[in-house]
Amino acid sequence: MAQNAGALFVKDKDAAVMYEEHRLREMGYKQVLHRGWRWFTNVAVTVSSMSVLLSITGSFATGLTYGGPVACVWGWFLVSAMSLCVALGMAELASAYPTSGGMYYWIYQLSGPRVGPLVCW
Repeated sequence: MAQNAGALFVKDKDAAVMYEEHRLREMGYKQVLHRGWRWFTNVAVTVSSMSVLLSITGSFATGLTYGGPVACVWGWFLVSAMSLCVALGMAELASAYPTSGGMYYWIYQLSGPRVGPLVCW
């Protein structure tokens, strides 16, 4: 496998895991987190995603009163597009800095050691 080839382009799951572990070792980290979802995690993510869709009905009254159905429909698409932009940005950071600290580590790496601890806090 090429050195600069990302795990995204690897067809074999085992090869992808080996590439990711190698990449973590290059960064000075050891693979310690469990990879995979158990049944409870799967159910929890499903219920969480369903609750987001169900909570939308609480805000429909305001949208229908002040903007009508057109505002609700176009607002849904606009907010979905903006949320997708945020998700893509976070996915890019997660692929560049795959650590358990997540956003705190990303912020520290992007802001630098001088203001990093304050910004992370």
